[in-house]
Amino acid sequence: MCAPTNSRWRTSDGHGAGAPPTRAPGAGTLALLAMVWLLAMVTSARFTVGDSPPLTPVTLARIALEFPQLVAATLVAGAAIGLAAVNLLGRRAGPVRERLAPRLAVSTAAGLALGTALAVVIAVGYGTLPAVGELAGTLAATGALGGLLAGVRHRAVLAAGVAGALAAFAARFVAGVFDADLQTLFGARDTAESLLTASTWVVLSVAVVAGAAGGAIGYVYLRRGGSSGVGWPGYLVAGAVPGLLALLAEVATQIGGARLFQLLGQLSPDERVVQEFLTTTRLNHALVVLFVGALVAIVLLGRTMPARAAGPADEAAGPADQETQSTS
Repeated sequence: MCAPTNSRWRTSDGHGAGAPPTRAPGAGTLALLAMVWLLAMVTSARFTVGDSPPLTPVTLARIALEFPQLVAATLVAGAAIGLAAVNLLGRRAGPVRERLAPRLAVSTAAGLALGTALAVVIAVGYGTLPAVGELAGTLAATGALGGLLAGVRHRAVLAAGVAGALAAFAARFVAGVFDADLQTLFGARDTAESLLTASTWVVLSVAVVAGAAGGAIGYVYLRRGGSSGVGWPGYLVAGAVPGLLALLAEVATQIGGARLFQLLGQLSPDERVVQEFLTTTRLNHALVVLFVGALVAIVLLGRTMPARAAGPADEAAGPADQETQSTS
């Protein structure tokens, strides 16, 4: 007797097996791209903070500004490295990969190794500054969390989300390059009110574009990556993953950076207000990316679904409708 299949994971054309593929196509490429992005974030943080910065409020504020970006990049890189490690496990010992415990162990270890390496670099380079131990530990834990996520069964869906997260990162980077032009486009002038209004519109627009990019790339990954067993729930989740990862990164940022943010608040009440504003901005960005990404992925999937074939009821209703119209 054949095992029943789960129709939710069927392809959009009605074909395919019941369960989605457990392998993540192109995980090695995703891991490489994620590592490049993480290296770029580390370089940016080092350039902003400096090599041997003095213990001043400005230094702490710069660290607080760069830390969330490092956490987000580490989480995504940990997931990508974990996916690549599980793929490698499948090539070396295929049946073992289908067992949950070995899969989680390998993926988590890979993410932890990445996070620990980054934590050591941070601790050695900036160990004299306050709260650096907590920040480094958070990066190690975040890498392990990303690796843990890579141990899920439906890894093709997670890999699509990781690809979408990298696309969202790229969209934010490009928007940052043209930030001044975007501010002017949205009406920024010399007044504080116009600057605040323009900044609000820029932040919202960038989040929408980043979410759309993440959802579109997630859709393309699943559509083109040979994942023929993934149905609409997989596309929905893949489109939402970039926003979900951003939310997880923000949670890790708030937990691991609590002492740093507390020190900044004690040094300057104005700095506390700034950090609260930045936190709200990141949360809003993550939520917009989540919903827009999921919506874009589903819309793109719907546009490629074949039209529903006419059933017996439709064929029987056709002549009856024609007869009614002719009578009237």
